[in-house]
Amino acid sequence: MRARAGHPAVWLDEIRQARRVLLHSAPMTTPAVEDLRHDSSPDGRRRRWRGRPRPDAVPQGDWPDLAARLLALRGVTDASGFLGAPGASPDPYVLPALDVAIERLMRAARAGECVAVYGDFDVDGVTSAAQLSEALAAVGAVPVPYIPDRFSEGYGLNIPAIERLHRDGATLLVTADCGTSSVVEVARARELGMDVIVLDHHTVPPVLPDATALVNPRLDGATPGSMLELATAGLAFHVAAALHEAAGRPFDAEAYLDLAALGTVCDMAPLVDENRRLLRTGLPALARTSRPGLRALMDVARVDAASVSAEDIGYKLGPRLNAAGRIAHAKLALELLMTRDEERGRELALELDALNRQRQEMTAQAVTLATRMVEGGVLPPLIMIGHADFSSGVVGLIASKLVNLYGRPAVVYEIGAETSRASCRSIDEFHITDALRAHADLFERFGGHRAAAGFTVKNERVDDVRACLIAEAERELAGRELAPVLEIDCNLPLRQLRSEEIRWLARIGPFGVGNPEPTFMARNVTVVDARIVGNGDKHLKLRLRDGGATWNAIAFDMGDFAAEPGDRVDIVYCVAADGRADAALEIRIEDMRAAGGAGGGPTRSSERTRYRPSEHSVHRSGRARTGAPHVDRHRLQSHCRPDICHAARDGRVAAFRRDSQIASVQVLRDRPWATHFHLPITSPSSSWRGTRSTWNGALVPRLGGRVRRDVRVECLPGPLHLPIAGAVRQARCTAQPVCGGRRSADPAIAAVSPRNGQRGIHSDARVSWLQRGLRVC
Repeated sequence: MRARAGHPAVWLDEIRQARRVLLHSAPMTTPAVEDLRHDSSPDGRRRRWRGRPRPDAVPQGDWPDLAARLLALRGVTDASGFLGAPGASPDPYVLPALDVAIERLMRAARAGECVAVYGDFDVDGVTSAAQLSEALAAVGAVPVPYIPDRFSEGYGLNIPAIERLHRDGATLLVTADCGTSSVVEVARARELGMDVIVLDHHTVPPVLPDATALVNPRLDGATPGSMLELATAGLAFHVAAALHEAAGRPFDAEAYLDLAALGTVCDMAPLVDENRRLLRTGLPALARTSRPGLRALMDVARVDAASVSAEDIGYKLGPRLNAAGRIAHAKLALELLMTRDEERGRELALELDALNRQRQEMTAQAVTLATRMVEGGVLPPLIMIGHADFSSGVVGLIASKLVNLYGRPAVVYEIGAETSRASCRSIDEFHITDALRAHADLFERFGGHRAAAGFTVKNERVDDVRACLIAEAERELAGRELAPVLEIDCNLPLRQLRSEEIRWLARIGPFGVGNPEPTFMARNVTVVDARIVGNGDKHLKLRLRDGGATWNAIAFDMGDFAAEPGDRVDIVYCVAADGRADAALEIRIEDMRAAGGAGGGPTRSSERTRYRPSEHSVHRSGRARTGAPHVDRHRLQSHCRPDICHAARDGRVAAFRRDSQIASVQVLRDRPWATHFHLPITSPSSSWRGTRSTWNGALVPRLGGRVRRDVRVECLPGPLHLPIAGAVRQARCTAQPVCGGRRSADPAIAAVSPRNGQRGIHSDARVSWLQRGLRVC
């Protein structure tokens, strides 16, 4: 799920200036609860559209019917409290054993003890460790923050680290985001004479460690009220507040709320109750943060600090902070959060940005390998795969991708010399940590939540773990159709979107786990324009028309969908702020299919047996019009260039398959904007040469690169089709497929030179605008 949220104040400011659709709204309807199945993901896999059940009752008040329906679907009963200003902070002492923890921490502060703060390498663990270290220093203790190395130490407490901290003088050990399952490790710390305070929110095992205080809202018998779902960053915030109160010092909440908001969003804690309050107050605190490292990180990530949102945290700041622990060491992220030096903060922000790019490349390669390992057979109800090339830093990301693709729990592990480290991701219907706990004797260590977990296992036991987990999944998921599901709140045609209702959407946010962003269905929408955008041609930018309303739209990771002007589609969408334009809104498409289709999604370019490009007239400037298709065939006559292109004409079809490797690249010195590239094609056995310039094609001119999507080259009688764009000064291609054992010598056109209104083209050819792909005939 891609959760995209905006700060309410910023949303309202944007919406006030946004274009308005001046149409009356018809009554909202809820789509049928039955699944709408279609093949619409970029990978061609099944995805179900499922309407949320119609609520029995909706909250009554001074808000639109749409807002009332959305609140009811999210289980909100106190709508006024949910939509109103954030209330006061709850009493932290409802947390179990917090009074014991605060008393021991204050003794350490008064005595100036050395307190080891043992965190975790994710954002929740790092932000928790930073808050606790700063709060302890503020009341007089001597904190020593410690983050374990993911690769050499692994998750959670470990005895060598505890012994090292003890030798360095620590008399009190405080864990942050770990420790609930560390029975042996806590016992060793107590043997050394250290007191131990566990601050954690993970699932509680049957046997608990003998800690001085165990502060976990999930403990049996605890009554944490609105703080049940707190991430450790939220727990650390309340510990910091209680410490200041116990020390008689004023508590500057804003100095800690920025970190609490970061950890809450990045740990995917449900955005309800106290988590919602922390985020709503934490976003303004993050916008005004005095931390040099965070300010530099927002600058590097191109986040507007004044309008920072939960989306920015989840998709820009969080991945960069997490990249430290995934690729190098999470202490880099901790230092960035705690440094007060402007220059050092900037250096660390740039380093994390570079690590994040490296993480992205590693993840993409690993996901490609993982999907190849999974495909080709009947999928079990739980996927479990491992490889020596999977880094333990990205196995969780791979597992998440597999869950999104296949709609079932996934376990991905890195095979080590003696043991394997695994990360698990699950679906709502399957508690992955309970499944691990049922076979605890198989693991060296394990822990986690309902939806995510991790474990270490000896290599000789991997097959036993796989068999046991699949058996657990078969029992728990029997009778369920396992496929990715897209939940829809209600039918809402684009022509019925009104500014009043859009403004209320912002008040329901911030959005995320527990408060999903509202998604709507619109049927029979007309595509006015479509083009591929983004790095790697991954995304699709569209203009959609529904009645008298026209909206800009973006479809992320749908760059290989062949939506063309004039097509009619059904869409599932959200209303979002346009990240590239001030004071503008756009439609963000979550999924799309051919209008009225009972199955089969929108056609992808790789699935078309023949391209049917829309004809367009051409401006004198050489730029093709991108509006409605023009039926007149614009014939351009000029000189013939038979030496440029030869095309086969015996009806055979050649294809570039996805992941075909580029064999050679030649940069044209006289035309630096163009590049020759050479690729092997699969059938018939031959090669194809072409020139890639500024037009959006499906090929990637980079040595050793891969074709981003399937491309078909049709060798049929007829003319050559080339796209024309305003920036293109010359486009050439050479296609010499071997068909039926012979090479065709029949020439066809190949030159287009839209310069100063002059165009050169063979008299037997015509030029057509293509949104994607190239047809050689």
